[in-house]
Amino acid sequence: MRWQTVPLGDVVELRAGVTFPPALQGRIAGQYPFAKVGDIAEASRTGGEMVAARNYVEDADLQALRAKPLPARSTLFAKIGESLRLNARAYTLVPVLIDNNAMAAVPGKQVEPRYVFRFLQSIDLGSIASATSVPSLRKSDLIKWPIPLPPLPEQRRIAAILDEADALRSARHASLRLLRAVPGEVLAARDSRGWKSVSLGDVASLQGGLTVSARRATLPRRAGYLRVANVFRGAIDLTEIKDLGVTQAELERTRIRLGDLLVVEGHGNLDEVGRAALVTELPSADLTHQNHLFRLRPNAERVLGRFLELVLNSSDSREYFRRVANTTSGLNTLNATSVRSLRMRLAPPAIQDEVVREVDGVSNSIRAAERSSAQLDELFASLQHRAFRGEL
Repeated sequence: MRWQTVPLGDVVELRAGVTFPPALQGRIAGQYPFAKVGDIAEASRTGGEMVAARNYVEDADLQALRAKPLPARSTLFAKIGESLRLNARAYTLVPVLIDNNAMAAVPGKQVEPRYVFRFLQSIDLGSIASATSVPSLRKSDLIKWPIPLPPLPEQRRIAAILDEADALRSARHASLRLLRAVPGEVLAARDSRGWKSVSLGDVASLQGGLTVSARRATLPRRAGYLRVANVFRGAIDLTEIKDLGVTQAELERTRIRLGDLLVVEGHGNLDEVGRAALVTELPSADLTHQNHLFRLRPNAERVLGRFLELVLNSSDSREYFRRVANTTSGLNTLNATSVRSLRMRLAPPAIQDEVVREVDGVSNSIRAAERSSAQLDELFASLQHRAFRGEL
């Protein structure tokens, strides 16, 4: 049987979020989770289901908010800013409210809620967003998006298959996160008596990156640039490198060299701000970085780049970055001053080398787990593609 295809707005109600006054923020328990974009990203990262958030509101707050809770079984996503391009989705298991940087798809009776969630998870909302300096998603565009609509039993079957596949993928991601934390724990377990207390700015220079904008299309010089999507904790993914127009002066100022570190300056998930990786391979001599990454260049006479990478990805540094990050439009950001001000314990050179060699023994296991996780991601993407083409 050939499936019909209908506009998304025919089967779901698209509802925007509301302004969240600072006076109502900070409550850590209550009747309704009040989800920000960071909460949606966190839920997406840990399986996709939302039952909690960092803030809560009560029935008595609803009049002041001029809002009513979204029902359980809605799908949430970012609608503005860089967070939109992260393509995070969350499926609500309880009634929630969302802030005005997010949107929800509330399913109607003719569609299975999990099918809506899995369908929205399969499309790149960034491709629908307005092409401006601050990308935004218009409801009028999204309601026209075509969604294949098989009979309800088939919708439920497809959703169940994708749920099962995603559970395996999520379990592998969780294992990888734990494994990536091991190097930082090796550092934390070390006796640091006698190590010097220094600021990051004492042992490395910091450089901001280039803003990606339409004006760069007019510049004759092209260079590859690394994005947040290329930089993970302790690893740089060079699979996809985009390019942009640059001036010679910009390229000289922001050029990446072997032994540099890249640090995530902005991210929709607060826990990912400040994640860092050492540059160990250069696909091009002309390689730069976007403005949501800082480039750190270690003073080789004082600190090993690999040791500095461990420091930046340690639990102490992660807690510091969470504390000093600023949040606007659903994006958590660091400024250069706060990064330079990070206090760290600097081991003597011989101890730095010893720590690095110990951690390198774990790195092979991490790389093998990353390859396995990437393969599962590719298989899941293929399964999604086939699912909504009626090929399962």
